[in-house]
Amino acid sequence: MTPYRYFFSTRITDPSPPVNELLVMEAESPTAAVAQLAKRGLLPADWESQWIHFLVWSSEDGSNCGFQSLRLSEVLNSAR
Repeated sequence: MTPYRYFFSTRITDPSPPVNELLVMEAESPTAAVAQLAKRGLLPADWESQWIHFLVWSSEDGSNCGFQSLRLSEVLNSAR
């Protein structure tokens, strides 16, 4: 299992919180992490309109980082 750091937002362009404030979910993949979050009831109430952003890289000082962004409705609808 891999620890995935993530945050939710309503727009894909919303800024991320600091790296040390990201939530963490251990899973085999980002889509598996979303499935686990849904199963555990940890998605935002309005998840259909939300994005989830997974940290994929960060500079040593944390000043620069990159995210993989997924629309929650697309991930969950494709898993059905």
